[in-house]
Amino acid sequence: MGYTITIIISALAGVVLTLVRCRTAQARHRRARWSFAFVGALLAGIVTVAVIDRWVLFHLDEFISNKFSVWEAVVLDFMFSGAVALGLTLLVVYHYRVKFRDFEV
Repeated sequence: MGYTITIIISALAGVVLTLVRCRTAQARHRRARWSFAFVGALLAGIVTVAVIDRWVLFHLDEFISNKFSVWEAVVLDFMFSGAVALGLTLLVVYHYRVKFRDFEV
Protein backbone atom coordinates (compact mmCIF):
# COMPACT_ATOMS: atom_id res chain seq x y z
CA MET A 1 0.00 0.00 0.00
CA GLY A 2 2.84 2.39 0.82
CA TYR A 3 4.46 1.70 -2.55
CA THR A 4 1.29 2.63 -4.42
CA ILE A 5 0.81 5.80 -2.39
CA THR A 6 4.41 6.82 -3.09
CA ILE A 7 3.94 6.25 -6.83
CA ILE A 8 0.76 8.34 -6.82
CA ILE A 9 2.35 11.16 -4.81
CA SER A 10 5.40 11.31 -7.06
CA ALA A 11 3.17 11.26 -10.15
CA LEU A 12 1.25 14.18 -8.67
CA ALA A 13 4.56 15.95 -8.10
CA GLY A 14 5.26 15.57 -11.82
CA VAL A 15 1.80 16.94 -12.58
CA VAL A 16 2.39 19.96 -10.35
CA LEU A 17 5.73 20.69 -12.03
CA THR A 18 4.07 20.40 -15.45
CA LEU A 19 1.24 22.63 -14.29
CA VAL A 20 3.70 25.29 -13.13
CA ARG A 21 5.51 25.19 -16.47
CA CYS A 22 2.23 25.41 -18.41
CA ARG A 23 1.10 28.37 -16.31
CA THR A 24 4.43 30.08 -16.98
CA ALA A 25 4.03 29.55 -20.71
CA GLN A 26 0.47 30.87 -20.53
CA ALA A 27 1.63 33.98 -18.65
CA ARG A 28 4.10 34.63 -21.48
CA HIS A 29 1.35 34.12 -24.07
CA ARG A 30 2.86 30.92 -25.41
CA ARG A 31 1.21 27.57 -25.97
CA ALA A 32 2.13 24.68 -23.74
CA ARG A 33 4.48 22.25 -25.45
CA TRP A 34 4.15 18.50 -25.35
CA SER A 35 7.71 18.28 -24.09
CA PHE A 36 6.49 19.70 -20.76
CA ALA A 37 4.62 16.44 -20.19
CA PHE A 38 7.68 14.31 -20.86
CA VAL A 39 9.87 16.40 -18.57
CA GLY A 40 7.22 16.20 -15.83
CA ALA A 41 7.08 12.40 -16.18
CA LEU A 42 10.87 12.19 -16.08
CA LEU A 43 11.00 14.25 -12.91
CA ALA A 44 8.28 12.10 -11.34
CA GLY A 45 10.39 9.01 -12.05
CA ILE A 46 13.41 10.63 -10.46
CA VAL A 47 11.38 11.59 -7.39
CA THR A 48 10.15 8.00 -7.08
CA VAL A 49 13.64 6.56 -7.25
CA ALA A 50 14.85 9.13 -4.72
CA VAL A 51 12.05 8.31 -2.29
CA ILE A 52 11.62 4.54 -2.66
CA ASP A 53 15.11 3.33 -3.57
CA ARG A 54 17.29 5.74 -1.61
CA TRP A 55 18.35 3.14 0.96
CA VAL A 56 19.08 0.60 -1.75
CA LEU A 57 21.21 3.02 -3.75
CA PHE A 58 23.25 4.13 -0.74
CA HIS A 59 23.94 0.57 0.46
CA LEU A 60 24.87 -1.17 -2.78
CA ASP A 61 27.63 -3.27 -1.18
CA GLU A 62 25.12 -5.16 0.97
CA PHE A 63 22.91 -5.99 -1.98
CA ILE A 64 25.80 -6.96 -4.25
CA SER A 65 27.03 -9.47 -1.67
CA ASN A 66 23.49 -10.93 -1.44
CA LYS A 67 23.27 -11.26 -5.25
CA PHE A 68 20.22 -9.01 -5.42
CA SER A 69 19.73 -7.09 -8.65
CA VAL A 70 19.30 -3.53 -7.46
CA TRP A 71 19.08 -1.96 -10.88
CA GLU A 72 16.07 -4.03 -11.90
CA ALA A 73 14.11 -2.61 -8.97
CA VAL A 74 15.29 0.94 -9.68
CA VAL A 75 14.40 0.75 -13.38
CA LEU A 76 11.04 -0.87 -12.63
CA ASP A 77 10.15 1.85 -10.10
CA PHE A 78 11.28 4.58 -12.49
CA MET A 79 9.34 3.18 -15.46
CA PHE A 80 6.14 2.51 -13.53
CA SER A 81 6.06 5.95 -11.96
CA GLY A 82 7.00 7.61 -15.24
CA ALA A 83 4.19 5.82 -17.08
CA VAL A 84 1.59 6.85 -14.52
CA ALA A 85 2.88 10.43 -14.49
CA LEU A 86 3.06 10.60 -18.28
CA GLY A 87 -0.62 9.88 -18.62
CA LEU A 88 -1.50 12.58 -16.10
CA THR A 89 0.92 15.19 -17.45
CA LEU A 90 -0.32 14.64 -21.00
CA LEU A 91 -3.81 15.48 -19.76
CA VAL A 92 -2.52 18.70 -18.17
CA VAL A 93 -0.72 19.80 -21.34
CA TYR A 94 -3.74 18.89 -23.48
CA HIS A 95 -5.96 21.00 -21.23
CA TYR A 96 -3.68 24.03 -21.57
CA ARG A 97 -3.30 23.56 -25.32
CA VAL A 98 -7.06 23.48 -25.81
CA LYS A 99 -7.79 26.27 -23.36
CA PHE A 100 -5.22 28.65 -24.82
CA ARG A 101 -5.17 27.63 -28.49
CA ASP A 102 -5.04 31.25 -29.69
CA PHE A 103 -1.49 31.71 -28.40
CA GLU A 104 1.46 31.29 -30.75
CA VAL A 105 3.35 28.04 -30.88
